[in-house]
Amino acid sequence: MAIVIFSNYILPDINAVKKVLGFEKQLTTELAGNNVFSMFVVCILIGYFVVHHNVMGKISTPVLIGLTIVSFVAFCAFQLWFFSADYDYVIRYNSCFPLITATFLFELLHRAQPGKQISRIAEKLSKMALGIYFVHICIMEGLMALINHYHWDITHLSRLAFLELVSFFGSILIILICEKSELMKKYLFIIK
Repeated sequence: MAIVIFSNYILPDINAVKKVLGFEKQLTTELAGNNVFSMFVVCILIGYFVVHHNVMGKISTPVLIGLTIVSFVAFCAFQLWFFSADYDYVIRYNSCFPLITATFLFELLHRAQPGKQISRIAEKLSKMALGIYFVHICIMEGLMALINHYHWDITHLSRLAFLELVSFFGSILIILICEKSELMKKYLFIIK
């Protein structure tokens, strides 16, 4: 598992940093980039250990909230740094930043009491997650085409915020509208 985490999550970030710093030679392994299944297995295993083995049980909730915020801010800071370089790299899902942030966030949501408002929101979003993933890619690609076509002169931070917020909330809105059709809900977005 350590080899998969290194080759699929850490190595792409090391290569991106090297590229921004001007180093052309990239590090690679046989697993890197070609083994998408192993990337998802890591996420499933992390979720399993978080829930069933209480690996973050000794971390208090306020500290966990702080870690989630710090990891998300680091994620955004690196993305902005990558945007500011000639190498216009977009952090993908095969990066340690989303994995770490998602792990902390998953533990926070796991600690939420059933029946409370945050738990109901998390449950609704989790049912929509696959649909959000697919729809947000379409929205983001369309927005990037608009930005590039019309040469919008916006800062990197504004572009990042715009893309993330519009694609995420736009995905949710589209799914909420489309899930009124049982066929779309069941077969397009796979919501049970």
